Amino acid sequence: GQKIAISGDTKVDPGNPAMKMSMDMGPSMKVDMILVDKKVYMKGFPGLPAGKWAVIDSSSTVGKQLSQSLDQADPTKMYDQFGAAVTDVKYVGEDTVDGDKTWKYDLTLDTKAMQAQLPTDAKTQLPSTITYTAWLDEKNQLRKVTFDLSGVKADMTMSKYGEPVDVTAPPAADTVKAPM
Repeated sequence: GQKIAISGDTKVDPGNPAMKMSMDMGPSMKVDMILVDKKVYMKGFPGLPAGKWAVIDSSSTVGKQLSQSLDQADPTKMYDQFGAAVTDVKYVGEDTVDGDKTWKYDLTLDTKAMQAQLPTDAKTQLPSTITYTAWLDEKNQLRKVTFDLSGVKADMTMSKYGEPVDVTAPPAADTVKAPM
């Protein structure tokens, strides 16, 4: 029943992807995360000094898991996962996302095909199929995706394609080594 609101920016660059995001987990917890230059920075976790960013080694188990968030936030990689796993597509109709005209589709995805693209340590127990609803704009850009997986409902909206994204590491003076 807990709601988590996430907002952020992703720099889609095959040579040097980057992402910054804020997760609002209710009145008691807000977490910020930056993935840049193959490093993971987090702020807001219990046990960290107030206002400090924990630096997590991206080659550590936790760092690898967090770095996968970058792949999941990259709409081009989402297209790749969908393309390999789609077993059925149903056109639902026209709709709008943030006031823009879109075309809505229900996609059935084979989770085995999706998991085949993941590293071994990232594979999990999933139902045999997942149904996503996807909205595409006139440029065939993914604008919105919703799904319900084992009771966890997700609603992701993408926008501002092609706009510059500035993702930089926090100043060294504001960082501490991660306690994990």
